[in-house]
Formats: sequence, structure tokens, C-alpha cells
Amino acid sequence: MTQKDLGLRLKLLRLDHKLTQTKLADMLSISRSAYVNYETGRTTPSIDTLIGLSSIYNINLLEEFNFNSQIRFSDCKKAMSNLDRQELFSLLEAYSELSQNSREKIIALVKVLPKGGDI
Repeated sequence: MTQKDLGLRLKLLRLDHKLTQTKLADMLSISRSAYVNYETGRTTPSIDTLIGLSSIYNINLLEEFNFNSQIRFSDCKKAMSNLDRQELFSLLEAYSELSQNSREKIIALVKVLPKGGDI
């Protein structure tokens, strides 16, 4: 998916959910101009913004946006910065052994956890 295709898909999702750019930007805690840049294909949303969008729209990021090969390494590195190498390896190893259904349940669970919170 190109940046422009992503922007068009974001616009269609927003319109399907009857949201304005301003309202959606507020929900994502970003500026309206930042969101406009995503829809016009000028910039690509950060992984945090994409996760926010997936939560708002109740969609699977990888399926909806075909990001399997497009997630930026820098975003992955940032997202995993609080894990040491052994924790990360253990997490990935356990995750890779799960069924697709179980993976989706884990992702859904993680989405609803408060940041920095306990289970």
C-alpha cells in the first residue's frame, strides 16, 4: 500500500464512521493538520497513531492496511524499547506458537490495557 493509498483508505474509514478530521484528530490527540497530512498522503502516521485508529475503528491494522512489510523499524524499536532482549525473544517465541485466533485475542487484550498498568 502506498502512502497515497493509505491516505485514501483513512479518509474512507473516517467518512464511513461519520467523523470530521477535527474530531478524529482530537480522539488521536494530534493536530488536525497532522491528520490532514495522513489523508493526503504527505506523511505516514506513526505506529501509535495507527494503533489509535485501529482502536477507534475496531479494525486489525495488518489486515486493513496490509502493513506486514511496511511497519518501520524505528517504530518497532520504539515500541519495544522497554523490553530487554530476553523478554523480547521470549515474547516473540511464545507469540509465534499461537494460533491466529489466539494472536488476535492477545492483541485485543493488549489494546484495552492501560499504558503502564497492571493486569
